[in-house]
Amino acid sequence: MEDVNKNIERSISDTLRWAMLMPTASGLLRGFRVEGEGENAGRFNIRTRGIDPLIASVRAFAASKGISEPSMLKCIFHLRMRRIISAEMERALTETYDCFMEFLLRQQECRESGNNGGWVDPSTLTRHEHAKMCKAMNTVEYFQKYIYEDSLKEKSGEQDQIQLQHATDPGV
Repeated sequence: MEDVNKNIERSISDTLRWAMLMPTASGLLRGFRVEGEGENAGRFNIRTRGIDPLIASVRAFAASKGISEPSMLKCIFHLRMRRIISAEMERALTETYDCFMEFLLRQQECRESGNNGGWVDPSTLTRHEHAKMCKAMNTVEYFQKYIYEDSLKEKSGEQDQIQLQHATDPGV
């Protein structure tokens, strides 16, 4: 049973590491990283560069904290209730999710009218939409950094415990 728990912990850790490294469409100077060539040149995919990194990061982080909830919004809520994240972060993550879903739904409407859904052309965004999307992408990247820093704290805490055990163990 102990091996199973270790494998589960390792799997959650690997998933969390993978989620932290998922790229967003956030570029330099409040711009976006877009496709350079092909039929979607000049556009980014809202699913793979926006909502997927957000959902993967939140769910993996929640799982690493013992929260097994299929709803991403409920994961955020439980992280806040357990005081793992602040109220400000809860609000920012929820607003980011809402922003991405709003754009995703809009893209689905475009797909029904014949356009390729999921792809956003930054040049078609209003100033407000551009700022909102930049803020959402930055929130995902900030949360990924938060997860990374949290994992470092846990590892340093484990190292402190190991060092303390060695320091207090008379057999060492």
